[in-house]
Amino acid sequence: MMRKSIIVIFVLLVIILTSFSLFNIFSKDKPLQTSGVKTPAIPINYTNLESQLVKNSIVKAIPSESVILLRFFNFDTGSRTWENSYIINSTFIMKINESNINEDNYEIIVLMHSKYLKELTTSNFCSIIKKANTNGDLAIETQLSSVELGWKFKSLYKFKDCF
Repeated sequence: MMRKSIIVIFVLLVIILTSFSLFNIFSKDKPLQTSGVKTPAIPINYTNLESQLVKNSIVKAIPSESVILLRFFNFDTGSRTWENSYIINSTFIMKINESNINEDNYEIIVLMHSKYLKELTTSNFCSIIKKANTNGDLAIETQLSSVELGWKFKSLYKFKDCF
């Protein structure tokens, strides 16, 4: 009887953590500070995305063995057109060629409309993600189960306010 109670409690805990983790991948970012002085926000674009986003606290919290695919798109032609795609883990971000993408190789795929790059800076990542999500311009895809996703990406739970 005691063993069944422990199993039920454990399963409930995993379900609760998983449900929060599914929707809480990004968080509020704070500008880097040096000696109490705020560092000015740097606009992020395709030219500096790799070097700037890798410094972000959300990216740093991604489990080291995990790989996420970030894809930017537009609808300029009336249908979805891929612009740029990036492989992301906790230590690097690398642009990849669209023809080399096999979506089965990634645990999470994040799709975002490129129009948000015009507003994105090193200090507003969370609010831009929220805005894109609210406007239906952000999608997150995964083939992991809720339990796998919640357990593997539990380090991102502290960033739940971004959604």
